[in-house]
Amino acid sequence: MCMHIIIYHLKDYPSISEFYQGIMRLILILFAATLFSVTGCDSGEYGEEEYVGDFSAVPEVVLDAARDAVPGLVITRVEREETRRGIIYEVYGRANGRHYEIEIGSDGTVFEIEIEDD
Repeated sequence: MCMHIIIYHLKDYPSISEFYQGIMRLILILFAATLFSVTGCDSGEYGEEEYVGDFSAVPEVVLDAARDAVPGLVITRVEREETRRGIIYEVYGRANGRHYEIEIGSDGTVFEIEIEDD
């Protein structure tokens, strides 16, 4: 079957060099399409993180959720990232001699709490 396709395409081109140019164009187009589809896909769940320097830019429901999840939490840093689930905030802080990283959705849903001892 493949041989019939090649022979058919050879009949469409006046010379062999034009046939190879056509094949090279096809390979280039397929390569470009593959490249764009790979780079255009969301390969991971998370996008690029953005540091939030002004806590007033963080929804109050997110800050309240962090403080409710870890009593006595002193928030030291917040990062914002856009994901397929929506906007996720990573809230970093300290309480009771431990470092905390809390993943919270923009609606106040706590997804994960990581604890690091000093």
